[in-house]
Amino acid sequence: MIFESALRQAGAIRAANMEEFFDLAKAFEFLDLPAGNRLSIITLSGGEGVMATDACEMNGLTLARFGPKTHEALKKIFPPWEIPLNPFDAGVCMEFHLADLENFFKTFTAITEDANVDCILMQMPPNFNYFMSSMHNIPEEMLQSMTEEYLNLLLSMKRPGKPFAMWCSALVKEEMELIELLESRGLPVFPSAERAIRAFAALYRYRNYREQICAKDGKRGDGQDI
Repeated sequence: MIFESALRQAGAIRAANMEEFFDLAKAFEFLDLPAGNRLSIITLSGGEGVMATDACEMNGLTLARFGPKTHEALKKIFPPWEIPLNPFDAGVCMEFHLADLENFFKTFTAITEDANVDCILMQMPPNFNYFMSSMHNIPEEMLQSMTEEYLNLLLSMKRPGKPFAMWCSALVKEEMELIELLESRGLPVFPSAERAIRAFAALYRYRNYREQICAKDGKRGDGQDI
């Protein structure tokens, strides 16, 4: 207990095991500190969304409430019988927009620009280009160009001061290749939503610690002048 108290006072983030240690290292390397604890979750299945919500509550984060502008933007890609909520079930929407994935993903920028959202976690969509190449004889050069466009769509959701990460549960060869490309460009991908959320929570706790220390020096928790 004394050791734990000393760590908290020093602002240290303690990992429970080696798995969490590497998750925290990834988070602090790739992500900015969040301004708050309001998390937006974009999932491809309802079950994953439920588990992510539970992990959010267990780790001291709250589900962000989308503003009216975000609701209106998301309604454009949602089927009429659904209401865009958080967690946002993108899997339902994707079935209706497979022919126009570019505008589908661009709609998500409404979430990244919502002032009510402090951080964003998204389940990594399938690497459609690899599936297409397995069904059609697509030249390698064209496949690389398609993959580049796909990467740019995902990377376009990044915003300074608003950490954005992904998780991918199906670590098959094709997805691992996409993960390597994303992380080489500064977008971290975690093996599960729960592990990603624990990392987000650690960033938030560290931000709070910095707020307490930096306030004495007239600074904000991100090191900027108040």
